Amino acid sequence: MAIFINLVWLDALIVVFAVTAVWLAASRYYVPTITPVEGPPEPGEAFEPRDAAEEALVELGFAYAGGFSVFMTEEVSCACRAFLLPGTSHTVILSYMQSKGQQLSYAEFNTEFVPKRCVSTFNAGTPGAFGSLETTFAVRVPWHKDLRALFALHKRLCDLAEANAFRPAPIGPGDIPARLVSGTREVLEYQVQRARLKRIDEDTYRHTLLGALLAVPLVWLNMAYGILFLWYRRSDDSIVRRAEKWFERAAFRR
Repeated sequence: MAIFINLVWLDALIVVFAVTAVWLAASRYYVPTITPVEGPPEPGEAFEPRDAAEEALVELGFAYAGGFSVFMTEEVSCACRAFLLPGTSHTVILSYMQSKGQQLSYAEFNTEFVPKRCVSTFNAGTPGAFGSLETTFAVRVPWHKDLRALFALHKRLCDLAEANAFRPAPIGPGDIPARLVSGTREVLEYQVQRARLKRIDEDTYRHTLLGALLAVPLVWLNMAYGILFLWYRRSDDSIVRRAEKWFERAAFRR
């Protein structure tokens, strides 16, 4: 028992020091700056998938919409490759991120609806820095490494949106980077409204003390004890049942 109490106090002290470090360092968050790297194939030009993830997307019928680099924080570099399912509003971005020698890659399917709602299904291994908007049903399923399974779940969630009279919002290949920028700005502004971030200028934000106090313990708990929860995997059916209630409430409030 005494050992357990000592560990708790040690964790608490580490959190306090981490919050102080974050507050003093005042890490910046930026509205993304998008730099095009590669456009979609020319008419009649064949697209060559680079890896198994892109092969799966081609098999699902997705078309390559272009590649671009994204600058959002000083600590992270990010390269993205975007795909669009022709004739639909389904998009997916493959993100390849690097920070302090560590690499992370994940896929995120995204579909926007009218009136304003969004479904986001992604397989990132770690949680994002901020929660999603109230108008977004976001689900992180890192165990779905196969993009076919990930898209199957995403499609089920989008079917629920349409069943509740939300209409898919049209999108073209050239709209994806702009949507990424506007969506990120909206998330950051939402954190300003909740007093978690402070806007320094038009495109730059930093943690408030409240934001650091709330964010750092969650990050530390995930780093220290996240491995204990690797066994827990929600079934797709349980996620869909939760989405059913979410979209029913959304339709009622519309």
